[in-house]
Order: sequence, then C-alpha cells, then structure tokens
Amino acid sequence: ALVGSQSGKRLLYALAVKLATGKTWVLRWTTERLEYLQAGVWTPANGDTWATSETSQVSVTGWADQLVFTVGTGYMLSVDFSLNYPVVSTITNGPQNVGHVTTFARRIIASVRESSLVYWSVANDFTDWSGLGSGFEDLKAAPGRSVDQQTAVVPITDEYAYCVRTNSVWQMTLTGDFDAPFRFSQLYTGIGSEYPGSVAQLRQGVAFISRDNIVAITPQGIDEIGQAIREEVRVDKQFLREYLVNAT
Repeated sequence: ALVGSQSGKRLLYALAVKLATGKTWVLRWTTERLEYLQAGVWTPANGDTWATSETSQVSVTGWADQLVFTVGTGYMLSVDFSLNYPVVSTITNGPQNVGHVTTFARRIIASVRESSLVYWSVANDFTDWSGLGSGFEDLKAAPGRSVDQQTAVVPITDEYAYCVRTNSVWQMTLTGDFDAPFRFSQLYTGIGSEYPGSVAQLRQGVAFISRDNIVAITPQGIDEIGQAIREEVRVDKQFLREYLVNAT
C-alpha cells in the first residue's frame, strides 16, 4: 500500500527505525535528501542534503539512537533524532568514497569503493576518524593476481566480522589492543562479491551475490544457495552492475 504522498524525486531506500524511547520513525532516501513521514505527509529532514544518481545505493547502520549512512556520494552522513525531528549532518573528517558502512566493536566500519581499504572510527565516537584507536587496513593481497577490492564488512558475533571483497572473504577479529583493534585473516579466495547492496547478514554468517551464484558463508563453510536460479543470476549480470553497484 502507498504510504504518504509520492515523491517527486527517485526513491533510493526506505526504512522504519524504532528508537530506545519507543518512538518509530519512517524514513525514505531520495536522490536529493532524507524525508520522514509525519501525519501521513513526507517531510524533508533538517540539515544537509546531497545530489546523487538514480542508481546509487544507500548503506545504513545504527548507532545508539542515531543512524550513519552513505548514499552514493562517497562521504558519510548521520541522522540525529534528539530534537524530536531528524537532522542530517555530514561527517566531515571521515574517509572518502565510502560504499558501505556497518557498526562493529563500538565503531563505525567504512568500506571504501574501488580500493582495498577498510577504515574504522575511534571507539564510541563515529565523528572521530583520526584519534587514538581509529585506523585503517589496506588489504592489498590479491589472490591469483586478480583485482580484489573491498565491498562490505558484516559483523557475525561481537568478536569477529566477515570482510567481503570482490574475490575473497576475510575474517576481521578483535585483538584486545585499543590502538590496533583488529586482525585480518584470509578465509577464502576466488569467491566474493562486487555488489555491496547484495551483502546480507544471516543469523550465523553472510550471504551475497557472487559472480554467478548466491553464496552463504557460515562458520561451517560455503554453501551455494542460488543453484536453482543460477542461470538467471548469470544472465542478469549487467542488471546487477547497473543497480547494485554505486554509480556516481
């Protein structure tokens, strides 16, 4: 059913967020701004706006009663609800060209598009990307001499996450060292995803669209769960490139 009025701009993403206060906010992202549903009417959020393409992907993660997201522009933004209406602010000192964000180990983790870089913020402060405890990892190891770029990070437990790249999957594990909080180890080569919008968290693992299948990875191993539609996945590769990869 239609919720609220139609948008004059192309919609990219929609989400209902329930805060610790019990209040639920219904949000939608367009190619120009964030809007929220108020008394049946879509209202522009206060604060920063953007200009992005109709095929851009929105990646959103929670941070207490706030949100952090990227919308295809390459920079990160936050949404604060403390004034009883959403306010959007640009995170000015974070990494650039970010294609995916997640929350892990009390930090925001940012995957940089078309690179091998994973960045993380200071613990308990997503606005600080240069202080003690912040940092980055440049996973330059490329299996089989092929291009291997960063796609997404997905937390599995409170101790480790899976780092999905275009041609490999790594494990990102807490070290207990405040200044160097993560250790990266390669789990699988020759498998991965170039589509951050397809990467989904499972109860005990991660699933994503690979080159020609849909793959689930858990601590028990790899499961190609898309066999029944494998030919369709293969045929629609161009569609996936256009609509699941950021186009900026």
